[in-house]
Amino acid sequence: MANLVSKNIKWIMLVVGLLTSTMFLVALDPASVMTNLFGEIPDSAAQQMVARNWGVLIGMVGLLLIYGAFKPTARRIAVLFATISKLAFIALAVIYLGPIPAGQLGVSVVFDIATVVLFAIYLLQPDTTA
Repeated sequence: MANLVSKNIKWIMLVVGLLTSTMFLVALDPASVMTNLFGEIPDSAAQQMVARNWGVLIGMVGLLLIYGAFKPTARRIAVLFATISKLAFIALAVIYLGPIPAGQLGVSVVFDIATVVLFAIYLLQPDTTA
């Protein structure tokens, strides 16, 4: 399994990066994305600002993964950063919303769990780019 992940990390990072980058949509339309994910609309200016900023930050994690997919010397740091970000999201979702939240948010949590497992397998392999 570890060898399979290491051989395909470029493509794994590219797919995960593209999907993660879709969170830039929150910056453009926080109401519809937040309603789809959480069932709630950010209704104050401050909530909209925080939601938009969150979307930009998560979108940037996606771009970092895409960059790392094509730049082997940046892969480990990109994967490590994305893993920490995804672990934080998973932990917060579980703490505040239960083991596996319902709906689209649950799909996002399961996707991030699978991503963290793949990324952990990759990170536990020796670095061959040096």
